Amino acid sequence: MFIDADISIKNQKNILLVEDEAIIAMSKLRELGKYGYNSVHALNGEKALEIIEYNEEGIDLILTDTLLRVQR
Repeated sequence: MFIDADISIKNQKNILLVEDEAIIAMSKLRELGKYGYNSVHALNGEKALEIIEYNEEGIDLILTDTLLRVQR
């Protein structure tokens, strides 16, 4: 299936991206934005839980890295 990169649909879905690699996160956020998704980034699971708890609009989908390092 081919998806046109110039699509201008506003999906109005909120996606939480949990990714500890900045370059990967920026790339994914850019791609999600192209398709009209509202996306939020968290560096780790702890920050993701905070975003979920305080996000008034809710989160429709969580995309996460499978190996997240603990940053202290």
